[in-house]
Amino acid sequence: GAFDQVIGIAKYALLSTAIYGVMTATTNLAVATVKMADEYTAIQNRMKLYITDAKELGKVNNQLAQFSMENNVGLRETASLFSRLAPAITSVVDAFGKSMRIGGATAMEAASATVQFSQAMASGKLAGDEFRSISEASPRFLKAIAEGSGIAADKLKEMSAAGMLTTEVISKALLKEYPKLIEENKKLGITLEQGANAIKTGFLVAIGEFNEGAKITEALGESMANLAQSMFTAAQGARQFGAEVKKWFEE
Repeated sequence: GAFDQVIGIAKYALLSTAIYGVMTATTNLAVATVKMADEYTAIQNRMKLYITDAKELGKVNNQLAQFSMENNVGLRETASLFSRLAPAITSVVDAFGKSMRIGGATAMEAASATVQFSQAMASGKLAGDEFRSISEASPRFLKAIAEGSGIAADKLKEMSAAGMLTTEVISKALLKEYPKLIEENKKLGITLEQGANAIKTGFLVAIGEFNEGAKITEALGESMANLAQSMFTAAQGARQFGAEVKKWFEE
């Protein structure tokens, strides 16, 4: 009867919705996977500018991934800081990340602070606005620099405003405080956010390393570039053909 028809329509609608949901989720997963593989390739391309030995590159990759998971900082930002400091002592990278986590910075705040810090270190000094922004994200960073350098926090703020807070001062201070930061970091519990970030980093590395071996995104990129060139060549021919057709009509 009519009721059975309604039930049948409802079942069909639910089935269609479920199939569409699975297809959409699969598509989204595929897109996300390719995006992550591409991101990892970009990270590796930057790292290879500073590390040519494959074994050393693998060792540093493992260290940076571990730092990222432990400190709740994205792998891209962690690798960016390393490359800006290159040839870097990885301990400085880890010390900064740990100071962010201990200071209570969220993953987003830590990512933003890491980008600012890497840019500042590349310029050779940590200027006033950047210093203030990073210190606000994690007061533990300010404390580490103050205790590690033996310079009072207020004086450090004055130095940063005057452009006198150099990469050397900061690096030495972080290295001196590194053992303390390691111990303090061990006492912190793992948050849900950090767990999610660790899973993301682990997945990113796994997909990225597979892609480094299989060269899937590289092959896709080359195919797309070749297709674009073919379209460009065809477009030039189409213009000429269009001009000839116009001329024929005018005659």
